[in-house]
Amino acid sequence: MAYDRKQGEHHVAQSSRPDYRVAVGRAEVAVGAPRIFAVLEPARAATLKAWTSTLIPAQGKRPDAGSVGAAEYIDATVLAVPSIRAQLLHGIDEVERLARATTGAGFVDCAAEARENIL
Repeated sequence: MAYDRKQGEHHVAQSSRPDYRVAVGRAEVAVGAPRIFAVLEPARAATLKAWTSTLIPAQGKRPDAGSVGAAEYIDATVLAVPSIRAQLLHGIDEVERLARATTGAGFVDCAAEARENIL
């Protein structure tokens, strides 16, 4: 949250968009628990996995985020906080739209550099 410190008092800046941080912060999603996708269908799940792998790629002995369950964790969080489902679906669909518009292929089928540019 942003504060206006110029007026001597602290005022929380208001936004027209909902702030889901509290709800997501309260969601109890176990880290490292084995899980399958519960919210996303296979195509969107694959896009989210590719997205997380692009954001946190493998480096040295460290695996990429997609291969250690980051996308499944996000899916489990959305299952626990259904109010953020629409935003996740919109984000995934927008990434797919941008991939197809710029490369002619789905995000999953894009090369790493193209994925980075899309994101």
